[in-house]
Amino acid sequence: MNRWCLALLLACCSAAGCSGSNFEVAEGEDSAASADDAAAAGESAADSAGSDGNTDDTTDDTTAGDSAVPDTAPPPDDCVLNACKGCSKLAFEPGAACGHCNAGKYVCNGADAVRCAELHVDKKPGDACGTCDGGKYACKDTALVCDDPFTGSKPGDVCGVCNAGKFTCSGPGKTACTDPFTGPLPATACGTCGTLKRACAADGKSATCPSDDANACGGCTAIVNAPGKACGACGGGAYACSGKETTKCVDPVVVAPGSACGLCSTSTYACTSTTATACLKFDDRKEGVESFYTGLGASIWTLTSAAPAGIAFAMQRYGSVVEVTLGLQRHLTGDGAVPGSVQVRLLRGAPNASPALLDTATLSASSIYDSPAAITVKFTSTVQLSKDEPVFIELTDLSDAYNFSIFGDAATGPAHLSLWQRASPTSPWTEYAASDPYLKVKVNGCGF
Repeated sequence: MNRWCLALLLACCSAAGCSGSNFEVAEGEDSAASADDAAAAGESAADSAGSDGNTDDTTDDTTAGDSAVPDTAPPPDDCVLNACKGCSKLAFEPGAACGHCNAGKYVCNGADAVRCAELHVDKKPGDACGTCDGGKYACKDTALVCDDPFTGSKPGDVCGVCNAGKFTCSGPGKTACTDPFTGPLPATACGTCGTLKRACAADGKSATCPSDDANACGGCTAIVNAPGKACGACGGGAYACSGKETTKCVDPVVVAPGSACGLCSTSTYACTSTTATACLKFDDRKEGVESFYTGLGASIWTLTSAAPAGIAFAMQRYGSVVEVTLGLQRHLTGDGAVPGSVQVRLLRGAPNASPALLDTATLSASSIYDSPAAITVKFTSTVQLSKDEPVFIELTDLSDAYNFSIFGDAATGPAHLSLWQRASPTSPWTEYAASDPYLKVKVNGCGF
C-alpha cells in the first residue's frame, strides 16, 4: 500500500473515533514501515490542513469527521449493548412479566425502549361479569377469571306452570321467572261427564281438556262396539250409533261370502275387497267325456259326395260341445286329383226337425287314414246345451278323390245314439238302426 494513502487513512480514522479493531494493515507490508508511514502521513496531513481543519482552501460546512462517518455508524467504544441492541439501559428486560395478572411480557420497542405486550386487553380485574353482571373479574395466577357469586336459576332456564316460561335478569345478580301461562290450572276436572283432568297444552301457555269424556254417541256409558269399529262379512262395514248408548253394524256387502254361484252352482261367493263379494268362478264347468261310443268293429256306412250322413245323440249334462271323436277311414276312388276334405257341422236339435247350426269344422282328407282310426274334430261354439237336448253331427264328403267309411259296431249303444243317412243333400234324413256309430263327445259342462 502507498505510504501516503495509509497515512491519510489513519488520520481519517483517528478523527472519526475508529478503534484499532476497525483497521487492519494490508498483507505484505512491514510493521515498522507501516508505523513510519503512518507518522509521516500524520505530519503531512497536519501541515497541509488549514486553521479550520479543512484539507483545502475552500469553505465547507461539512467537517472532516462528518464526511468520514458511514451511513450506519458503529456504536461508540464505550457502548454496552442492551437486549434490544441499543446502548441505553432498559427500564425492564424483554420477557419480564407485565400487565393485568402479570400475564403479558415486555418486548423491545426499538433499540433503547421496551413496551408491555398485554394479554388481557378487553377486560381487567374489577370489571363486571357473570350472571346478570353480578360478579367481578379477578386474577387467578396469570389468568383473569370471573368471580360470580350467583347461585340461583340462570337466565334461559325453564320455569312456569307448564314449563313455557324462562328466567330473565331482574337486577344485578338476580333472576325472575317470566311465565306466559293463563287460564285454569292443570289437573282440574273437565269434560262433559267431568271425569277428565286438564293438562298442559303443547305451547305451555294454558291447560286444556285432553278430550271429551262423553262416548261417541253422546252418552256417558261405555259402548261395547264403538262407532267406526270394523265389522261386516268382509270387514268393510262399520258400527254406527243407534242411540246414545248403542251401535249396530252397517255392512255394504250384499251377498255373503260362501253363497253358491256359477253356471253349475258349484262355485261360491268370496270377498273381492272389504266391501264387496263376487263369484269365485262363474264359469265353473269342467271338461269331461260323455261315453256314447261303441267299438271300431266294422264299416257301417260309406260316405260319398252324393250321400251325406249324420250322427245324432242327446246331451247327458248341461254344457257346450268342445270336440267329437269319430271312427273314419278313407278310400281312394281315383275320380279326382285333389284330396279334398270332409265337412263336419255341429247342429242343435234332431236331424228331422230343422236343427240350428252351432259350428262348422273341416277335416282334410290327408288327416284321415287308409285304415279305421279315431279322428277328433274340435269346435269353438260356446252355446250351452241343456241335459237331454238333441245334438246332430252332419258329415258331407267334399272330396273327388276319396270316399269315407263310418265305423261302428252292433246296435248295443245307448238309445239316444243313432246313425242317419240321406239319399241326396236335399232329401229327408232317415235313421239307419242296424248299427251304432263310433262316437266320443267331450263337453265343457256340469256334473263331471
